[in-house]
Order: sequence, then C-alpha cells, then structure tokens
Amino acid sequence: MRILTIEDDAATAAAFRDVLADGGHEVRVASDGRKALAELAGWRPDVIVLDLLLPSLSGHTLLRYLRELPEYRQIPVVVVSGALPTLQRLEGANAVLRKPFELHKLLDLVERLRPQVRRN
Repeated sequence: MRILTIEDDAATAAAFRDVLADGGHEVRVASDGRKALAELAGWRPDVIVLDLLLPSLSGHTLLRYLRELPEYRQIPVVVVSGALPTLQRLEGANAVLRKPFELHKLLDLVERLRPQVRRN
C-alpha cells in the first residue's frame, strides 16, 4: 500500500516511515499540512497517517479538507496525536491512535484498513 505520513517531529516521522516500509509499504512523509497537500497533488496514497498538531495547517483543518473533496474522501485516515483527551473517534478519521504507542500498533492498524482501500 501507499501511505502518506504527515508528522512534524522528524524522529517520529522517521520511526513511522521505517516501521511501515519494513511492513512492505511505500511511504512518503510530509512535515506539515501544506507540504501534505503538495504531496497529494502528485501522488495518491491508499492510507494517510495524520498528526493533529502541525505547523502551517492543522491536522484538524486538513482532515476536514480531505473529507470535503471527492478525490480524497475515500482515503482512510489514521489520526495519531498526543493531544487527544480520550481515544474517542474523531469525526472524519477511520481510526485514532493516542501517542505514545508501540509502533507495531500503527502497522497493525494500517493492515486492518487494507479492505477499505480502493484504487481509482
């Protein structure tokens, strides 16, 4: 699967990239919301891993934007954040992981989303 990870902390982004790539996935990383939009303009991921606290364009705003546009609406989004008070479902997200978490949980969750992935 093709996975876009949107995470502003370089060490965390590298850890996400490494565990997902080791799981056999093609991974690209964007460090903020605006860079994610630029990446999406030329490449369509099967799953998006999205941090909520991002510079230049928040994860909340980016998630709303992704759900409003038909070309992105069907892409499953996994929200990862330490800013969530609870693990309740975030509107527009397919799944939520509260930081910190064990990296294998991200890989397991992405694998469970595989049936939701549709190629256009």
